[in-house]
Amino acid sequence: MKKFEQFAKEKYYLLGVSPATLEWYKHSLRWLNSEDPDETEVKSAVVRMREAGCKASACNSYIRAINSYLNWSGSHLKIPKLKEEQRVLPTFSVEDIQKIAAWKPKDYCGRRLQQVNGQ
Repeated sequence: MKKFEQFAKEKYYLLGVSPATLEWYKHSLRWLNSEDPDETEVKSAVVRMREAGCKASACNSYIRAINSYLNWSGSHLKIPKLKEEQRVLPTFSVEDIQKIAAWKPKDYCGRRLQQVNGQ
């Protein structure tokens, strides 16, 4: 029996992972060329992921599954996570906040809402 299949069966029957998780393992382990990878094969897998156009977050997902397999197989190898882009969400400017604070309602419903929220 192949080691990949044995890994998947143990995860399914002994640890009770879902079928979707098994598919994720199967998809992630496709990046490995052999069942007993060495350091150069592991590095080339990450390089191939990036060359294929995978973002760092997708690569980290694959790396998480590969590290699980490497740990299960008793290998001393561990792939470090890639640095992901930190996106800064847009916020209100000082002028925008001043406009919101200076807003005056023009009808009954607006005044009622302003009173309820502005207590």
